[in-house]
Amino acid sequence: MHRKKHILGFTLLAGLTAGCSQPAPAPVPSDTVPVSVLEEAQAQIKSVRADLEAERAQRNLLEEQLNNLTQESDELIHQLMSDVAEEKSRAELAKAASEEEKEGVYPDEITFQTGTKTRCRVLGVVDGILNVQLPTGEKKMARLSSVASARVRTEANAERAVDENWVPAPGPEPANRIFPSFSTDGLKLSSFWNIPVPASTQKTADLQRLLKEHGTPDDDLTPKLGAELYKGVYYLMPMNQAVEALGLTGSAPRRQLGTAGFPQKSLTYYEYKGSFDDRFDKLLLVTDLDSQVVAIQLVESNPIGVFLRSSIYERPDSSWHLFNLVEGRTKGRSESGVNYRVKRISENMLRIDSEYTNSKRETRECNRLFIPQPLVDLILHLIQTKY
Repeated sequence: MHRKKHILGFTLLAGLTAGCSQPAPAPVPSDTVPVSVLEEAQAQIKSVRADLEAERAQRNLLEEQLNNLTQESDELIHQLMSDVAEEKSRAELAKAASEEEKEGVYPDEITFQTGTKTRCRVLGVVDGILNVQLPTGEKKMARLSSVASARVRTEANAERAVDENWVPAPGPEPANRIFPSFSTDGLKLSSFWNIPVPASTQKTADLQRLLKEHGTPDDDLTPKLGAELYKGVYYLMPMNQAVEALGLTGSAPRRQLGTAGFPQKSLTYYEYKGSFDDRFDKLLLVTDLDSQVVAIQLVESNPIGVFLRSSIYERPDSSWHLFNLVEGRTKGRSESGVNYRVKRISENMLRIDSEYTNSKRETRECNRLFIPQPLVDLILHLIQTKY
């Protein structure tokens, strides 16, 4: 009995001793952050960074827009200054013309078939077109057949009637032509027309090769009167008169002429659909900033046969790239071909025909461009100075 008590006591004492020898659990640090809180903080940091990136992109966009607006503002200021100077020049010219009229500088008088009389100074006659200058300084032209009579003073101030050789007897006019009486101050281009711009060397090389034998580089923008472009439409004729002369109807899409080598940001062309010269289905009316006609191009979009080649078996010329001057279209493949024919139809007018052929020698597009000599010379000037 006493032995069992001693064994039990010894066992309890050993158990207590063993329990006291185990290490106590380590205390939890007070600064430990739960994982969920860390994840939330990281998400917030990412969100802030994204907001900063978006703000930076927005700031860059605003800076770019500001630069563009500044550039446009400078261009507008330059254009306004140019317009003011031009208006001032016109006013001075009108004032000077008024003073000259008082001094008898415009002593001539033209009487038209309609009975209208106009005081002016006769400048001369070119290809059946009478060129005169009005007291306002404006230059106008009129077909001689529309003139009934004219009285012109000689240098000795003696009046004389224009003889029969100078003013022909009135004759019937084609039904689709109008009386070409209009004024012009010359070709109107933007202030950037002569500023170098990036361009395709293929296009400019083709233009120079095509035109170099038919003109001389010149940047003269003054009026060149009396040059008939096409069926009663004259160089620098107002567009509305040209549309009436050609009997064009319906809406016409408007596009900027951007072919490298032409005056930049200055010419616009209007596309009219119809039937022209029994072959072409589009007419492109090219105008300057004053809506004056400067060129006309006819386009056959879906040719039914060859145009410049004798047959489909004739090999096309693969050395050309540009085949549509107004729309700036070039061939897409090296094995395709372009044929050209340039013909002078008058002293101041060229006709340029082109035929674009695919790799199978099938004719895909034909063009006929009526272009005045002043524009030919201007293009040669631009290519010579820019490229």
